[in-house]
Amino acid sequence: MFSFKEDVHIGVVSPKLPYMWGQVSLLSEEYGFDTVVTSVRDGTHMEGSKHYTGEASDFRIWWFTDKLLRDFARELQRRLGKEWDVVIESSHLHVEYDP
Repeated sequence: MFSFKEDVHIGVVSPKLPYMWGQVSLLSEEYGFDTVVTSVRDGTHMEGSKHYTGEASDFRIWWFTDKLLRDFARELQRRLGKEWDVVIESSHLHVEYDP
């Protein structure tokens, strides 16, 4: 299942984001987990963050073990390609379009 956390503000986003959301969702299904977007254009992020330009999303990672999360992130990076950054943060998975 793919969903957005209740208070997520999507706003205007890059046309690339729906593609990425789809890839995250497909891979999550393969791993047997739900996809929950926890941030798009909302929240407080570092200066220059791609969130502010609608080119990034964060995802819930509660259900991943450390190893499974590393495997998931590595496979997601492979599928998305070099134009994307997949970053494991302490509380979420951050994915941004950064050609």
